[in-house]
Amino acid sequence: MLLAPAALRAVVLRRGPTHKVCTIGWDLRDDTFSLGQWYRGRIYFEKCDISPDGLHWIYFAFNGKRHEPTLGAYTALARAPYLKALGLWPLGSTWGGGGLFSQNGDYWPFHDAPLIAPPDAPRLSSDFLHTEGWARGAHPHARLARDGWRMVSRPADRAEPYIFVFERPLPAGWVMIRACHLRHEEFARRHGPSGRLLPLPEWAWAELDRERLVWSERGCLWAADIDATGPVRPTLLHDFNDMVAHRTRAPY
Repeated sequence: MLLAPAALRAVVLRRGPTHKVCTIGWDLRDDTFSLGQWYRGRIYFEKCDISPDGLHWIYFAFNGKRHEPTLGAYTALARAPYLKALGLWPLGSTWGGGGLFSQNGDYWPFHDAPLIAPPDAPRLSSDFLHTEGWARGAHPHARLARDGWRMVSRPADRAEPYIFVFERPLPAGWVMIRACHLRHEEFARRHGPSGRLLPLPEWAWAELDRERLVWSERGCLWAADIDATGPVRPTLLHDFNDMVAHRTRAPY
């Protein structure tokens, strides 16, 4: 999930079956969902981002078709939650790529010249990476820092295991812990007053949406308010497990 909190919009990346991913729009105002498009290949969540107004997103995709103009691995700017490119930057490998938005809506793809010229809006910026401190460092860690997560530990150079740990405060004295490994993330909750630590091994993603906690677990998206005991009356927002891939067109 990629959240634009101020706009109450999000993009959901639903992965599977093998080598397929579906993009889905999530309206946080009423927790309704709209189908985007299916992609045959892989979309790297850690290299994606959504604009502050929730209308555009930037993603990094790999399908291995090196003979095509995209070189089989590329960054694209699109209208959320669709895949049809408004701006496209071919790369040819999974080393690098992706992009970020600044808090004022400027975006920066980690590439040189695009294959398809980007639109006038949102703005393409060449300098916000150097003027806004959150964008320094690794791409996914910069995005987390921008969105309110605080890095509390990082590995030493060449250290094993290679883990960055982030925290963010939750209501009722709880703290969410996010351990970013090289290929996956792990979550836990810690109760500040008591120090009680609760590992959450089944959670694949978690975030704070206003005053409620939202998270994904076993292919389902959940939400709950939080009190001193933890999440209260969890609500199933959507079950993505039974989706079947099919072709759809972007409406633009």
